[in-house]
Amino acid sequence: GYPDIYTANLQAGGLEALLRLFERAGELDATISFHDNVQASYKSSPRWSPALPGRDLNGELLKGGVWSSGQVYLMGQARYSRTIEKRLDETLAMYPLRKSLYWDAMTTYLGRCDYTPAEPAGLEQELDGKKRMIEAARNRGLEIVSETFCPYMLDHLSHTLRVHTEPEPLFGDRGEERVPFMTAAFHGRATWGSKPDHFSNRNMETRTDILGLLLDGAGFTPSITPLRRLEHAVSGIYLVDFPRQMLRELVLDDYCRKGERERLTFMSDKGERQDTYIEVDHGRCRYRIVVDGRLIAKDFSTFVPSFGCEGHWLGYAWEAGECRYPRPSEWPENSTIRAVALIGEGPGQPVSCRIDGDDMVWGAPAATPVRFSTAE
Repeated sequence: GYPDIYTANLQAGGLEALLRLFERAGELDATISFHDNVQASYKSSPRWSPALPGRDLNGELLKGGVWSSGQVYLMGQARYSRTIEKRLDETLAMYPLRKSLYWDAMTTYLGRCDYTPAEPAGLEQELDGKKRMIEAARNRGLEIVSETFCPYMLDHLSHTLRVHTEPEPLFGDRGEERVPFMTAAFHGRATWGSKPDHFSNRNMETRTDILGLLLDGAGFTPSITPLRRLEHAVSGIYLVDFPRQMLRELVLDDYCRKGERERLTFMSDKGERQDTYIEVDHGRCRYRIVVDGRLIAKDFSTFVPSFGCEGHWLGYAWEAGECRYPRPSEWPENSTIRAVALIGEGPGQPVSCRIDGDDMVWGAPAATPVRFSTAE
């Protein structure tokens, strides 16, 4: 249990198996990270110390929830931040972590003080302690991801897994209307996720949910509950995350709603306007996403540049059939294009495709990514 993060699970193969996983992930350009916690401590932990937790008004150890390792005792964040550099250095010396680290519950327990007699800390001091720990991680090349979006941690956390939303109207039948507040207030400054059950099937309810995710700027979060099939994760990545990745640095310029149609128009953080927007037709359950004048997603399909792989493009469609998107400008009209399906084991069967004037056309297999490149 926390704060011990140095004992690899022997039932899963121990440290040797874990290091092999890091090595294999590197070969695939994937990032392996940990679900860590710099607030929780357990009496069952080899690194337990009664000096770690904060104290409540009665002088008792501060308690959190009860999990698989037993009762959680919450460490005072202001005090623990003074030792976080040592913990990070020991972690990086043992594990080849890169890019990111998940610290659970960094946006929870914000209303608690530490009444330790020798070193009491108020709300602001505890919050500053969290921020110091995040900065220490950033100084070591690690962006910190946490659980629930919170404006108090804006510009500190690189991503949060989810946003708390109210599913029912707050004011009954008074004509309340939903607006994309998160996109208006925070797009371009933060990213946040959503629940994975949005992608468990392709019925109308699921499609309607995805329209809401696109308007709310939410990404796909596969780790809140286990997914039953790889297909569900792939759907979330291609239908939501890839378009969001191309919009993430932009801020909202304009929002309008006319009947069943909503449109979000984006601009750069310097105020430069561009032909970039999300347009949703709720009545027909259809949408279009345009970036810099180029159509990149429509009606549960996507066609985007392959991130980190210049010259390659990626296509995806929930339903099998012909897909038509604008031809990439770097591909001449007489180009020969190769397309291959991407499956769990790697590249699969070739996919029929052609350039038709200014359009790229392919026969999309259902719910299967396709990689495109010019033939050499």
